Formats: sequence, C-alpha cells, structure tokens
Amino acid sequence: MADRGFCQWALLKWNVILGCLAASNGCTRCWAALESHRHQCSGSTIHNGLTKWSEKGNMGWTFTGKAVFREDMLNRPKLHKSPLTIWIGPASDLFYKEFTLDQIAQVYAVVAECPQHDFFVLTKRVKRQLQLYTDGSLKTAVEEKLGRSIAWPLRNVRDGISIEDNKMVKQRMEHFMELPSHFKFLSAQPVLEELELGSYLAEDKRIKWALIGNEAGPLARKTDPRDIIGVKKQLDEARIGNMTMCYPL
Repeated sequence: MADRGFCQWALLKWNVILGCLAASNGCTRCWAALESHRHQCSGSTIHNGLTKWSEKGNMGWTFTGKAVFREDMLNRPKLHKSPLTIWIGPASDLFYKEFTLDQIAQVYAVVAECPQHDFFVLTKRVKRQLQLYTDGSLKTAVEEKLGRSIAWPLRNVRDGISIEDNKMVKQRMEHFMELPSHFKFLSAQPVLEELELGSYLAEDKRIKWALIGNEAGPLARKTDPRDIIGVKKQLDEARIGNMTMCYPL
C-alpha cells in the first residue's frame, strides 16, 4: 500500500484498485483504511465492506481483505496527454493476492499505452511481483491485451517497496534486489527502528530514490528522530535522492 507521503506529491492518484489486508507491522496504523472508512461514511458505496474496527492490539480501522477492481477507472491515465507522475492504487496494493493476473495485466496494458507518464507502484508483496515479472506470465498477458509485443520491464514504471523495520528489510529486499526494473525506490514510512540498508544500497544501483518519515494520524506511533536521521545518512552516503516527511504528533 502506498505511504501517505508519496500520495501527497503524485500529480494523479489512479484509484483503479481499492481494499487490502494488513501484511506486516507497518500496516498497524493504516492511514488508507481510515480514509476508506471516511469515504464510506460520506456515502461512497464502493467502499462498503472494505474496513472494520479492530481492537486486537492495533485499535483502529483496518482493512477486511476485500478487494475492488474498478474497471470504470481503468482508462483514466489516457485522458491526460501531458506527462504526469501517476500513483497506481494509493489506497491498496496491486500485488495483493486478491487481484488476479488478468486485472494486473489490464493495469500494465494502460501503462504501456501511456509512455508519456511515469507510473509509481509501491508494494509490500514484492515476492509475488518478482514472480510475475520474471516468469513471463505478466508480460505475456499484457501483450495479449495490447495485441503486440513489448519491451519488458516497462521503462515508465517506478517499482518500490515499503520497509518499516529490519525484519522487513531482510525479507523484502532479498526479492527486491532480484526485481528487473529500470527505476527502483524505497519507502521507509513509518520508520519503526534504525534500518540497516547499507549493503543493499551499495549493491543495487537501480535504487534511485527514497522517502523517509514517521507515521501520521490520530493513533500514530512515535518515531525516534535519530532513526530517521540514521536512514537518511545511509541514503546520502549512497548518493540516493531522498525526501523526509515528518508529521506532527
């Protein structure tokens, strides 16, 4: 799921997918679940059943696991001829298991048809993403929808992963390093401890950008500023562009 900081600067938020399910500790205070609940309270029926109230150690609104693929939003990027920075599914995760290969291929087919735009994809499910990127299934499915062959991976896709603690750094970076991508980025928001990124940053030169920050919202967990500074120092030493976004608590 997209971190809040990224969503604030994206010029177009492409809400072609909705819904998710907590994947790790970084999801405990999910801002997107709260936003989805607010939309439902405002009368948006498409958000019905996406969230529930939880009191099991992470009191707050959380996703139920229900997923919605919005075909009515599929062609939205095609309406813009001038180049844009577009966020795919800011309130979801495109590689969540409930989204089928066919649905993911539909999204990537639109991406292929809009080379003027830069599309950002952020996931916590990089293992599935790696499989679809490398076993040929996603490329083949996209080509079938386009009726032509394509260069793979797509050059206008920016692939990113969320990392909130060192457990997730180790688990996700292992697959992320193998991901064939022209442009990679990291999202460390929230930073729940000082992350050990040095060896990964030195090895994979396709990592070109990162966002660092704390958690937002009424139930946000506190972040030690020294942990954020430590992550930023590693990125600066690796000469990786980064942006720090901290919210008042």
